[in-house]
Amino acid sequence: AVPSNLSGKENLTASGRVAGRDYNTAATPAKQAKLDLTSAVQKVSEGELKKIIIAGYIVEKMLPLRMVESPSFMRILNKIPVCGKKEALPDRKTFSSYLDKCYTDMEIELKKTFKSFFYISITADIWTSHNRSFLGMTAHWIDSSTSVRGHTALACKRVRGRHTYDVIANEIEQVHSAYGLNYEVTATVTDNGSNFIKAFKMFEQSDSDEQSEEDEEVTFTDVEQALSTDSDGQFSLPPHLSCASHTLNLIFVEKWLKANKSKVIYRNAVSKCSALLTKANCSSVASELVEIFFSIKLIVLDREYLFLKEYCIVLKPLTVALDILQGEDNCYLGTLLPTLEILMSRTLALQDELRMTASLPDVIVQVGFASMMDNKEALLAEDTLPKFKLRWIREEEKKDTVRAMLTSVLGRFPRIKVISLRYNTATPSSAPVERLFSQGNLVLTPRRNRLLDKRFERLTLMRYSLLFKDSAVS
Repeated sequence: AVPSNLSGKENLTASGRVAGRDYNTAATPAKQAKLDLTSAVQKVSEGELKKIIIAGYIVEKMLPLRMVESPSFMRILNKIPVCGKKEALPDRKTFSSYLDKCYTDMEIELKKTFKSFFYISITADIWTSHNRSFLGMTAHWIDSSTSVRGHTALACKRVRGRHTYDVIANEIEQVHSAYGLNYEVTATVTDNGSNFIKAFKMFEQSDSDEQSEEDEEVTFTDVEQALSTDSDGQFSLPPHLSCASHTLNLIFVEKWLKANKSKVIYRNAVSKCSALLTKANCSSVASELVEIFFSIKLIVLDREYLFLKEYCIVLKPLTVALDILQGEDNCYLGTLLPTLEILMSRTLALQDELRMTASLPDVIVQVGFASMMDNKEALLAEDTLPKFKLRWIREEEKKDTVRAMLTSVLGRFPRIKVISLRYNTATPSSAPVERLFSQGNLVLTPRRNRLLDKRFERLTLMRYSLLFKDSAVS
């Protein structure tokens, strides 16, 4: 059945701000605060002081919580005039409790947000740092009324023990349950790791649209018995999509090397370059020597140099494609196939100019892209994505006008709109969760490697969701 009122269900309150976006379209957007040296000093209340200045600064800059007890930091805050009676600044324990409250409020708003959308996609991956492993998950959706993509972080939780397929399935399902996510999740995008692939192969839920309608026999189930029966490790995971960026890297490197006679030259050239770069990072003298070696082509043989030069030429279209597929705000699953089509044509166009890597374009196209081009979800996503109708419009104002027209037209064809939302909600790559790990790496520094798992997760998720970004002193 087609939902009759998608947009009406997605109207959120003004407090529903996730990932720096405000869903109350009727509200006037907050103006950016400007420094005015000529006006009188602006005073803030004690509550605003704690929330905006301290919390926003600590979370956004990923600073340790002990910063609130730093004498120099306290002297700076004491210079800021406040309204009413001046209260003592919060200590570390009080401030930690305040951040916990902010995180709880953020979780509540996230759950409200997810209830307002029919289609949500997930990206997931496992990251290891300082001998600890974490499962990261991000959520993505499309506002049906504005066709604007939204995103937020769901988890960066500790994973203990071996990363087996059943452990991964259990952790993913726990995150889904915590946020009340079930059939809203259209796809989960991960890399091509064997543990993730097996987890979804074993526990992926069947598509209700493809089930046979012949068996309509009514059966009765004992509810008490069903609730008391152990599930025996049976999980229910959403459909799985492989990360397109990771797949392209595998195609360009592993599959080509297996089919190419120049892999010995490739390995020799790459190993020499790797050794030179490692040595160059050790000292400034070594760095200068490396520049001299490359200028006179020492160490690297002529054949190896020619090979590296051609290899860079062939990989240039790939780097452009990866930049497109690893986007987030304006990247949809429908972007995948057009990007691959252009990548294939540009790669094949280079074939006549190549000598040592002439077989690379054929291997890339024939071996790698065949299965990706026949992906059902990607085909439906491309056919219903309005973005490509705006491809040749250069003026931004005109593009906005046409975008509004396309959104209006989709409203007249609810079935097409539902298909577009369902299949374009997913991202073509798992790059968003990699960005989550990049921020986590800034939080979990060597000097903070004893940070509690729960505290680390909450700081990372609040930073990724930009919880305090749009707060303004009034």
